[in-house]
Amino acid sequence: MSILANQNVTDHERRHRRLRVLKGAQLQFRNKLVSIDCMMRDLSVGGARLRLNGPTGLPDRFDLKVNGTGDHFPARLVWRRGNDVGVAFESYSA
Repeated sequence: MSILANQNVTDHERRHRRLRVLKGAQLQFRNKLVSIDCMMRDLSVGGARLRLNGPTGLPDRFDLKVNGTGDHFPARLVWRRGNDVGVAFESYSA
């Protein structure tokens, strides 16, 4: 079951309502040959806020795999502040 399945989207200050979460995840790129562990902190239908373990170079686009759920999101990097990054989902599959 997708972690987005039960989320109701409403328009407030942001385009999509955010859910506060604490889930392990991985950023995968270069045809899944490179994987970086991270922690998902916030989640919405449109994207997520992730916390990296330290300064890490990231490509503009990558896949976000959520540990333990099977969820997989093609994503693009939108912003970065220290070890936190914001990503937008290009689409998602459950």
